[in-house]
Amino acid sequence: MSSIHRLALPTPFPVGAVNAYLLEGKPLTLVDPGPLYPPAREALRAGLARLGYRLRDISCVVITHPHLDHFGAAAEVVEASGAEVLAFPRAARWLEALDGEWVRRADFLRAQFARLGCPHGLTAGLQEGLRRLARWALPVELGRGLEDGERVTLGGTEWTTLHMPGHSSSCLCLYDGRRLLSGDYLLEEISSNALLEPPAEEGGQRHRSLPTYLASLRRGTLLEVEEVFPGHGPPFGQLRAVLERRFEHYRRRKAQVKATLAAAGARGMTGYELCMALFPNLPVSDAFLGLSEVVGHLDLLEAEGCLDLQDEGGVTRYRLRATPRG
Repeated sequence: MSSIHRLALPTPFPVGAVNAYLLEGKPLTLVDPGPLYPPAREALRAGLARLGYRLRDISCVVITHPHLDHFGAAAEVVEASGAEVLAFPRAARWLEALDGEWVRRADFLRAQFARLGCPHGLTAGLQEGLRRLARWALPVELGRGLEDGERVTLGGTEWTTLHMPGHSSSCLCLYDGRRLLSGDYLLEEISSNALLEPPAEEGGQRHRSLPTYLASLRRGTLLEVEEVFPGHGPPFGQLRAVLERRFEHYRRRKAQVKATLAAAGARGMTGYELCMALFPNLPVSDAFLGLSEVVGHLDLLEAEGCLDLQDEGGVTRYRLRATPRG
């Protein structure tokens, strides 16, 4: 069974440090090499050196999901080592065509924010924030796509790949029967945001992130896990207790959303109005996270038949139904 070495790397993001993991054994594997950020690069090299390795020794790079804090430096690792990159197949668009994906995502979010009733200035600010994020990553070629349920040997241990979408539609975990490398699928202290995300294909249905994430969390209750190695923070045990805290968080938030819509009465609310009611002191830099959470809970309520939706000049208003549609 391979040793798992956690390397905490600094990031330029509010989330703080991100975890890279070295799976020691053949093939020598690095999970989530961190962002394209000089302090992270230095910390990664120093952490490997303490263990007796250099970047050129890495044979495989596993990317748990295509967010910049986790994969941004993968191209540098590949350049130094020739390592093969492994990830869920859908991650390839982000990994390989990064510039194009930023444009696609910005266009998608502009349309979503308009339908949610966001002020133009906020939409422009959010798009500019996305544009600035692009500097923290370089595109990298996906060498091998890992589907759900595959068995793959990494660091001398056979792992089962688990596709756990929600935070990202491409979230991939590694499970060896008692240890879970969870990426951002599950963190101990905070709930991973189920983020707004464009459809996999042009013209496709929008990814329902929160309902999908809750299904992934329920799948986690079926696993026997002694220790979780998350994308942020130290390893932890008590998987089911952490999962129950997540379920309780979402139960409370959904009840809060319903109560807020009920108070709005027949007028209803736009998604933006609901976001401001729930998070009145939300900084602009976190508006994307707040809007993603609101949309996720509206998706849940709509699936339960609890909402009436009305279009008003391209903006959707949401009203709570007195009697859910059966």
